[in-house]
Amino acid sequence: MKTSASRAWQQWLGALVFLVSSCQLASAGDNTLLSYARPFLWLRQSLDLPPSIRVYEGFGAAQNGAPLRAWYAEIDTSDKNLQVAPFLSSNAIGREPAQNIARQNGALIAVNGGYFDMRGVPAKTFSLVMRDNRVLVPNVAQVSRSNGKYSVTRAAFGIRANGTFDVAWIAHIVDEKGVTKLYAYDEPTPNTLTQIAAPPSAIFPRGARLWDAQNAVGGGPVLISNGQIIDTYQAEAFFNSGFLSGEAYPRTAVGYTKTNRLILFAVDGKRVDWSEGLTLRQVAQEMQKLGCVEAMNLDGGGSTTFVARDRVLNRPSDDRERNVSSVLAIVPKPAAPR
Repeated sequence: MKTSASRAWQQWLGALVFLVSSCQLASAGDNTLLSYARPFLWLRQSLDLPPSIRVYEGFGAAQNGAPLRAWYAEIDTSDKNLQVAPFLSSNAIGREPAQNIARQNGALIAVNGGYFDMRGVPAKTFSLVMRDNRVLVPNVAQVSRSNGKYSVTRAAFGIRANGTFDVAWIAHIVDEKGVTKLYAYDEPTPNTLTQIAAPPSAIFPRGARLWDAQNAVGGGPVLISNGQIIDTYQAEAFFNSGFLSGEAYPRTAVGYTKTNRLILFAVDGKRVDWSEGLTLRQVAQEMQKLGCVEAMNLDGGGSTTFVARDRVLNRPSDDRERNVSSVLAIVPKPAAPR
């Protein structure tokens, strides 16, 4: 009979093999690996899910020795019985626990979506939510900071009609006929702490194109572009908002790999006896290790929620689920009409 200690050792050893293989996926273009006292060791979870969905729980320790706990789902999107879609809260106040939104929509996996106003009734959503090529909520276009109003092209994660993904900086542009069109850009407007960039247009910044996403959820900032870790925290004007990039924090992220596998990631934080949390760059580093060629940050803090099969796997930092306005979910695809 194996002791609990020997079983735990075997689990850690198996996870170590997975960790080594994951590290080999990191881009050669970013050699600045942020140190941990103990890097994440990932253990696959036994859940009642299709074989195309794998969920892992990660255990690690920050440089100061504080524990780290995280989860991620890897979804094989070649499974045509599944679809990736965002969902808005249907509650009258515009927000509710992510678990509720997931349950109402039959989600197999779900994470919290983008940013929103927790005090408004109904809640005002600041991040894009688009379903079936219809914008339900636009991405925020302008934010006020101490030195003025910044026009922003903030990040969004899009799902195309053919099932491929795209992470882009987006803006809603009104054309000469008064029609609002959704444009994607290869780089964000170049805002800084002291410099307010010109508003985006159909030709600025470079790489402007009509976005071909059919479903999308907004958030930001972008974490990985073309396989490289990047920092667009200032360009997307997240500074002076109470959202800090270099502080250990609960965080949620979404990305995809070269083979179009979807990665949904969440790390707990602000609990010294459970999980300290990660900085934005550390989240980017973990997403890169998991093979993401593009990735972006979603809402975090008390909003960070990871739901699998109607169970909340993580421990939200508010000691209970925070009411959120949207989720990004994996749901069964409806049967085709006969």
